[in-house]
Amino acid sequence: MGRGVRRSATAKAEDTIRRVAARRSGRTVADIAAGAGVSKATVSRATSPHGPFPSHRNRQEPASCWARRRRRGETVASIARDVGVTTGRVAAATRLYGPFPRGRLTDPSTAAHWAEERRRRVPAAEIARRCQVPISRVYDATRTLGPFPSPLQGAAGTVSLRGISRMSGVSLPALTLRLRRGTLPDPAGHGPRGWPYWNIDDIQDWLAASTLPACPLCRARVQRLDSHLLLSHTTAPAHPNHVGLP
Repeated sequence: MGRGVRRSATAKAEDTIRRVAARRSGRTVADIAAGAGVSKATVSRATSPHGPFPSHRNRQEPASCWARRRRRGETVASIARDVGVTTGRVAAATRLYGPFPRGRLTDPSTAAHWAEERRRRVPAAEIARRCQVPISRVYDATRTLGPFPSPLQGAAGTVSLRGISRMSGVSLPALTLRLRRGTLPDPAGHGPRGWPYWNIDDIQDWLAASTLPACPLCRARVQRLDSHLLLSHTTAPAHPNHVGLP
């Protein structure tokens, strides 16, 4: 019997702690009582000694607190769950304090990495697919780090020969020759008109492992850097996609 009493007292203490926290977050006695299935008198009697609590006539304090949490990237659902109110109540109370970031905030290192990929013309949809995040999160995280060049055209996760040329700085004729020689990664497939396309991850791995030096002036990948500099950068500006054939 004694154990049963102790357990009951512990449960009551835990209920009181939760209800006091709820009242301090701005919930009304009636709201707490309805959610717990008890009378308003029960809630008031258990929590009143632990007051004072925010006035229900002026909810500016909890609303501004919730707004600060939303600016830090917390979602409406997580705030509502934490303070024990509905998501609609949090959204309505903080609406005038917006706008707020959508979804969770992205850490700066991840945002910088996504921005670098977008500068290499990787589509935002492909970044979102690979990282398993909404595309809106990629746009929000990189918006202030742009502008970015137009993304490579093609199905999500794939890139054409022209896209490889833009990514690598290697000219289309040189890439076509490499394709014929079999020194490019195997295509992932062919489009309706017979043109090949590649998985963008395969091309990025191929570029990372490339042993061809990059021209310090135009970033073209060339087999003989000395010849390229002599022919392309001594008499006239080089075309950005000009490359010596391997």
